[in-house]
Amino acid sequence: MYLSTIFLLLNLISLGYCGVLSAVFNFFKKSHKHKTLETDDQKILNITYDFIVIGAGSAGAVVAARLSENQNWNVLLLEAGGAESFLMDIPQNVHLLQQTGINWDYKTEPSDSYCLGMIDNQCRWPRGKVMGGSSVLNYMIYTRGNRNDFNGWAKRGCDSWDYKNVLNYFKKIEDSDVYETFPDYRGRGGNVGLTKEFWRSPASEFFLRAGMELGYPTVDYNGPTQIGVSFVESNIKNGHRHSSNVAYLYPVRDRPNLHVKKNAQVTKILINPFTKTAEGVEYYHENEIHKVFASKEIILSAGAVNSPQLLMLSGIGPIEHLTEMGIKVISNLPVGYNLMDHIAPMIVIACDSCLSPSAEFSRAFTHLINYFDNSTGPLNNPGGCESLLFLDSQSNRPSVNGIPDLELLQTAGGINFIISSNMGLKRDIIYNMYRYSDVRDKNTFMVLPMVLRPKSRGRIYLRDTDPLSPPKIIPNYFADPYDMELAIIGIRKIQELLQTQAMRNIGAQVVDLKLPGCLHLPFDTDIYWECYFRHLTFNIYHYSGTCKMGSHRDFTSVVTPRLNVRGIRNLRVVDASVMPEIVSVNSQLIDSLLQFWGKGQSMLWQEKPDQTKLDDTYDFIIVGAGSAGCVVANRLSEIINWKILLIEAGGSENLLMDVPQIVHLLQQLDVNWGYKTAPSNKYCRGMVNHQCNWPRGKVMGGSSVLNYMIYTRGNPRDYDNWSKMGNDGWNYANVLPYFNKIETAHLQGINMTAGYRGTNGPITVSTDFWRSRMAKAFIKAGLEMGMPMNDYNGPTQIGISPIQSNLKRGFRQSANVAYLYPIQNRPNLHVKKHSLVTKLIFDKSNKVITGVKFIQDKRTFYVRAKREVIISAGAINSPQLLMLSGIGPAKHLKKFDINPIVNLPVGYNLMDHAAPGAITLLCNHTNTDFNRVMDQFNMNFVNFMQRAKGPITGPGGCESVLFYDSDNPTSRDGYADIELLQLGGSVTSFPTFRNNFGIDPYIYETMWGDLESQARGAFMVFPMVLRPKSRGRIMLKSDSPQKFPVIYPNYYQNYKDIETSIKGIRLLQKMLQTDAMKQLNVRMLERKVPGCENYVFDSDEYWECYTRTFTFTIYHYSGTCKMGPPSDKEAVVSPRLRVYNISNLRVVDASIMPEIIAGHPNGPTMMIAEKAADMIKEDWHYT
Repeated sequence: MYLSTIFLLLNLISLGYCGVLSAVFNFFKKSHKHKTLETDDQKILNITYDFIVIGAGSAGAVVAARLSENQNWNVLLLEAGGAESFLMDIPQNVHLLQQTGINWDYKTEPSDSYCLGMIDNQCRWPRGKVMGGSSVLNYMIYTRGNRNDFNGWAKRGCDSWDYKNVLNYFKKIEDSDVYETFPDYRGRGGNVGLTKEFWRSPASEFFLRAGMELGYPTVDYNGPTQIGVSFVESNIKNGHRHSSNVAYLYPVRDRPNLHVKKNAQVTKILINPFTKTAEGVEYYHENEIHKVFASKEIILSAGAVNSPQLLMLSGIGPIEHLTEMGIKVISNLPVGYNLMDHIAPMIVIACDSCLSPSAEFSRAFTHLINYFDNSTGPLNNPGGCESLLFLDSQSNRPSVNGIPDLELLQTAGGINFIISSNMGLKRDIIYNMYRYSDVRDKNTFMVLPMVLRPKSRGRIYLRDTDPLSPPKIIPNYFADPYDMELAIIGIRKIQELLQTQAMRNIGAQVVDLKLPGCLHLPFDTDIYWECYFRHLTFNIYHYSGTCKMGSHRDFTSVVTPRLNVRGIRNLRVVDASVMPEIVSVNSQLIDSLLQFWGKGQSMLWQEKPDQTKLDDTYDFIIVGAGSAGCVVANRLSEIINWKILLIEAGGSENLLMDVPQIVHLLQQLDVNWGYKTAPSNKYCRGMVNHQCNWPRGKVMGGSSVLNYMIYTRGNPRDYDNWSKMGNDGWNYANVLPYFNKIETAHLQGINMTAGYRGTNGPITVSTDFWRSRMAKAFIKAGLEMGMPMNDYNGPTQIGISPIQSNLKRGFRQSANVAYLYPIQNRPNLHVKKHSLVTKLIFDKSNKVITGVKFIQDKRTFYVRAKREVIISAGAINSPQLLMLSGIGPAKHLKKFDINPIVNLPVGYNLMDHAAPGAITLLCNHTNTDFNRVMDQFNMNFVNFMQRAKGPITGPGGCESVLFYDSDNPTSRDGYADIELLQLGGSVTSFPTFRNNFGIDPYIYETMWGDLESQARGAFMVFPMVLRPKSRGRIMLKSDSPQKFPVIYPNYYQNYKDIETSIKGIRLLQKMLQTDAMKQLNVRMLERKVPGCENYVFDSDEYWECYTRTFTFTIYHYSGTCKMGPPSDKEAVVSPRLRVYNISNLRVVDASIMPEIIAGHPNGPTMMIAEKAADMIKEDWHYT
């Protein structure tokens, strides 16, 4: 650029314009003076400085200048770019600067939602790589923002950041020539020169008049109010850009205690991992890595892209992302999140008399002389930015006290070839723009409708661990529909301006740019403008928020209000990346979301990280981090001499998964294995393809993350029966201490029997959650029937009760949260996520298990176990893994060419609790409480996020339960064979219900379509068969571990289960005759199920057909690796859970249950794991 200017001047002289000679000499004289004012590059650095400032941009230059005011402090300023030159500070040259080496030249990741008109669907993200940073590259518009922005920061806990406090620092910056307007608000004598006095095109005057015609006042938008119209205030001084380098560093160039190192890119902050103290930096200069140290602090001022990148490269960032990158995590913080930017699509306006600076090219000679002589003329125009209007779109009429959400920025000229290149426009767009649109041969200007408080948030990711690689930038423009809606309001406001007399006088009209990709849409419709904005997504280079500032309560923050990086000593971030959330229209919802997200981040930081580098050998390898595996991992790792590896096929649990009412959505996510039963005509007939969905958790915590959080132990007789079957040590007296060890019980209104409930265990068991009126009516009905209000996890089970749920402070408490979070830092426990164990490894004798084989990211790994491998993969995956490894029914294994090493009945004895689901109960309310919860979900979710209270705390709608012994209906100490499970809503209450159960769409529409469309009040009760006689089987489908096994549940194979199911329906009908139910006019939906039309409604035959049609699994799969004594030919494991005929192998999960318990098995599975851990310790002589 410098050489091209010289050649231009020489050509002018050669053409006879000798009068320009003095101007040329004057220009070079100024340029040379400019160069001599630049701070020298320090050739030899000290080993240690008091402060190291990273980045000499808008913030870093200021910090370096101010800190070096203390003569006793040695300050080092490191800048990745080189010197600022005089040519860079010619305001109208700004368009050219992005084409030079002073631009980092970042690009966003390709998107199909924005930047569609840019090459490769990538927006350019210019950033200054030069002394002065982006203050050398930007368009020199000086604005403070609105006072409410800063007051909002303070309200969010950022003390001393309210407008009253920051105003003094704004004034300290400024040397404004509009000081006299509001002397209490404006600064004079500061470092940065500010002016509104520069050359402007006629369009700016017309724009100002148009705004005034619409009722907007002329305003000093950096004064007490912001709403109104104004010429741009620019950081220009004496006709030249006044960058932070020029303003702050030029005056202190001779300060001996300030050293500046240019062309030095910092690649890593050196942090002591033990003391968590920032001690120095590594930087790259002239192809070599150098180190320098700081005795006091390191101050990171590299901007909203580079600052988070450098923190993450240094081990400070989101644990999952850093672990994925193979970076050792020093501090787990949400670095890179909360990325914000202002976007403003370019609206081109044609006019009759609105010359731009570029249109003045015919007088270039005169303008050059004027600028070189006295810095006047079009070249001192700040890149065409001339006037602007701040407005509040929510106000029907202009109000000076409003809070602006839109800025209309008027710029001289249209989209010329330089701007097209800067934007990275696609060739076909440029071609159409100049060939077919009305823009040719016309004077133009532009107005950019800028969304000032966007709701969309993006993120900065590392691309790799190379500090010289650009990070991944995902701005997520228009992710929130609000931003698009506001942008379209902006274009409508522009059109209002064009209807004023001022604009009609110059014939101003919006140009149809004939955008390819939008040609099929009618011009000037909202849908056209949405297409336009998604194509010409022009960002204003205002990147911020990625190292968010917040109070100690704000877990979404990276730095404190004093800008210290959380958890790291001697490290601060000082740049735009610290800006917290921008104030939005619905601040309550945003605050709540931030608080909730903060809790979520805090939760992620507590989770045991993925171990990137494994040891070759561990004492114990546990397969599966579910309800059992988490418990076993915790208890075995209590022995500090034992090294434990826990392998999980899924990924991390997050806070959203633990929001109780969100449970319905989880089955639609990849945390669900997504199993289905084999098609059958005897059950699941109302489901798609006659297959029942069998969800299973594929996540840290397993199915304890996916289930409906109902905590039951079963009946004491369950365990006494296990013992009678030959399983010594498994009677209720033996297992009761382990149940108590698991739990901390908090039951409101229910008497607990001493000695039967735990008070100090990892799992909180609670009845403290929201319930509907239906639940209260259900309990009253049970009491009317003579059922006692009972603690069903106490000495007896029979009775009615609110659900006891594993909830703590309103959130699900999974096995992962309860057992692994508290031991996150236990060094002898390693966790490997997203890793599928595919085979057990035998020794040469095929008698001893020595390790496992697993795959992660399509790579195969082997790891050895010195003592044991413990399979805790659940009743589907555990038998599958055994069979794939050669342990199972020999005949079956041979079908798949698997060598049957140990012939055992693996996969048999499959049990589950099933219920005739979706029995719909209507009531006289047009809408039930639960339906209202769904209708008012946003409001309820705000309440939940703020206080963890309200309807969102309900465990998936499961509210109350009745346990009943149909053989001994009057006994208070019966052995329940029926459970009535009451839910606050029906299958129509939540959109995902039908998908979760896989109900055939035709049947759903026939049965419940009108209920959904009319929003009629309804709820459900599931009559569950607690002690089924039918048994199913798990079988291999293939020898491939990635192929799901075949699941044959064989529901209702034993007709006794049908009879018990019908008894449950009759029990429910008896409840409907109580006064409690009659008061609400509760009655069954009397509508015949498709396929059951030939049966008399309410006959036993009809209900059998109904049960076989709507076979709802309750997800209680068990028994497929049956526990039994050596004499039990159906047993796979011994009472000490060792797999028969093989050494160093156990199974610890619900698959070992010889008979299914009369309740929900999540609690009993954790009990099994607690007892197993003690047995393992005993067997290895640790007690």
